[in-house]
Amino acid sequence: MIKELAAFCSSRGVDAYLVGGFVRDWLISAKPGHDIDIAVAGDAEAIGGEMAKELGGTLVPLSPARGVVRVALPGDNDGPSWNIDVDGYSGRIEDDLARRDFSINAMAVPLTETLEPSELIDPQGGRADLARKTVRALGPTVFQDDPGRLMRAVRLAGQLQFRIEPGTSKSIAAAAKLLGDVSPERIREEFLNILSLDGAKGQLEVLDHFGLFGQIIPELQAGKGVDQPRMHYWDVWGHTLHTVEFAELVTKGHQNSPIYSCVPWTQDSEAHFEQHATDGHNRRT
Repeated sequence: MIKELAAFCSSRGVDAYLVGGFVRDWLISAKPGHDIDIAVAGDAEAIGGEMAKELGGTLVPLSPARGVVRVALPGDNDGPSWNIDVDGYSGRIEDDLARRDFSINAMAVPLTETLEPSELIDPQGGRADLARKTVRALGPTVFQDDPGRLMRAVRLAGQLQFRIEPGTSKSIAAAAKLLGDVSPERIREEFLNILSLDGAKGQLEVLDHFGLFGQIIPELQAGKGVDQPRMHYWDVWGHTLHTVEFAELVTKGHQNSPIYSCVPWTQDSEAHFEQHATDGHNRRT
């Protein structure tokens, strides 16, 4: 896909850079996903429209105010589908990167058929934070500018097994109530992403530590400190979190877990939980 995108931009004389998560995952040799972010010098909507026609995709407006569009490309011959998010910038690419969320997402590389690490543009120290396994916000207003980034920070830390930088942790806790301004659709998307991670219980605890969980499902907060009958170890809140933990142990095949051997499990069970449920997630999530 990179070659096709590079050829498209080159044929039209468009200065374009790969940015965001694709660059991050490329640098840490993680398996690349099928979501690609591109920053283009020019009108993103016009360029995205041409790209959709050229590559046989569909143009989807993502943020009309910012002019961000998505080119959704269907898979063919059992190949994967792709989401190409196109964002326009004016001036220097470094200025565009400074407006992004976290340092590890604020790197760019020229969009060419062959990506070269030596051409990495990294004005915010993202590569150093990758080496330190750290999620660091780029400034004090990152979460005020887009409260959806609050959950993204937790999800990224869990997904990459990184820590959240102390200053960023304080900023998340201070801005937690702003999550109520985020659309339910975005919250749902990030929440499902978090539940799909290995060790989801730990990430739910992080959400609660920052005061975010109460903004997502406030009803569950009432379970804190509520005792259960004698046979239970935890209060209602703890029981809820451990239910997530043990559901993962059972459905993700942790055969060394004692709980796994107590639950009947067949190939039909496995097939059931592998079925697609919604938005790219299976029944296991």
